[in-house]
Amino acid sequence: MKRLSMLVIPALIALSITGRPALATSGESPLASSARDALTAAVVDQAGVPGVEAFVSGVRFQDPSRAAGGGEVVRVSLDGAVRSGRSLMFGIFVRLANGDVRELRATADVSIQVPVVVASRNLATGTTLGAEDVSVRRKDFSASGEAMVHDPAEVVGKRVRWQLSGGVPIRREYLEDPESLKRGDPVVIEASTGMVHITGKGVALQPGRIGDTVRVKSQLSGKELAGRLTPGHVVQVD
Repeated sequence: MKRLSMLVIPALIALSITGRPALATSGESPLASSARDALTAAVVDQAGVPGVEAFVSGVRFQDPSRAAGGGEVVRVSLDGAVRSGRSLMFGIFVRLANGDVRELRATADVSIQVPVVVASRNLATGTTLGAEDVSVRRKDFSASGEAMVHDPAEVVGKRVRWQLSGGVPIRREYLEDPESLKRGDPVVIEASTGMVHITGKGVALQPGRIGDTVRVKSQLSGKELAGRLTPGHVVQVD
């Protein structure tokens, strides 16, 4: 499904990600330069990642004769999701001298760089991440970009689900809450009936997170029970 992203931008204002005026490419027409600046801002908006940098070049009009008259770029529309390292088709809506608005079709080359959190060293399974365990590198924004983590604050305090090598980008599915339960983890089983409260040791038979109903096995009786997982690997059985 095509995704439409529109952004209204005056043609005389050149936008760049750093806030500095973008420089026109040699031989580029004023209309192409304005279109490039508007497209850059629209690409950043659609990427939706803090700290993203977009670089747009080679604006090519499908019908150069319709673009020869120039005009003011009032908005651009993107054809589909943006990805780094590809030619992007887009529409340019231009206000002419008589006030009419004309759509021009064009393509441009797009490169998108985003901050990605990576493992700063080899990490063993079960490691609870600290600030020293991760670092940030800039990488191309690709089809798998949505699963990457872009802010170290999102991963500090999380637990690694399996071994990771240093330099590997950290994806959200690689992590779990430190209070989550894995199959084989020791648990405390609690059961209450009236004024009677029973506590015993057991082992988890399935993974789960806080609030989930999980199956456990009592070490004392060998019976399989089901209960609600609470903090501290405590399973409360009705």
